[in-house]
Amino acid sequence: MMIAVLVLALVAPDYLTEVVGEPITTTGTTAEIATRAEACAAQTLNAGADEGPVILSSDPASGVVVARNSLEYRDGLLPWRMRSRITIEARDGRFRIRHSAIERHDDQSFGAQVLGASPWAPVGKWRGSGWQKAEAALQETSRSLAACITSSGPSSDDW
Repeated sequence: MMIAVLVLALVAPDYLTEVVGEPITTTGTTAEIATRAEACAAQTLNAGADEGPVILSSDPASGVVVARNSLEYRDGLLPWRMRSRITIEARDGRFRIRHSAIERHDDQSFGAQVLGASPWAPVGKWRGSGWQKAEAALQETSRSLAACITSSGPSSDDW
């Protein structure tokens, strides 16, 4: 019995389920940072085709903004589409960005089309899956979003 459990633990697939950024220091109260985060998310993120609104929920008083994002990246010669749910958690003077519900669109696979399976699937963390490029693409999205939030929100002309 113990050998079976050990074998299952060794072969159990691992997936990229969450990418959490380090806390970032900025100016403002929890509500001010969350308000900037909501505006930046609305301008920076892309919900993708037929995905609905970018902002899923926003509660500046508690400092939580939840949004969806869709992006494209390349892994070698292959173009990939990926989507995630982004949660921005703000506290007085700091915030962090977390990606969850991470899925990659597998339009490279003929099998999914034939079997009628959803082309959206978790990103596997095994050799040859390209999960490192997927994680790097999510981190780049976080960097762009964080740059907007720390620069006092979306830029606007002073007119």
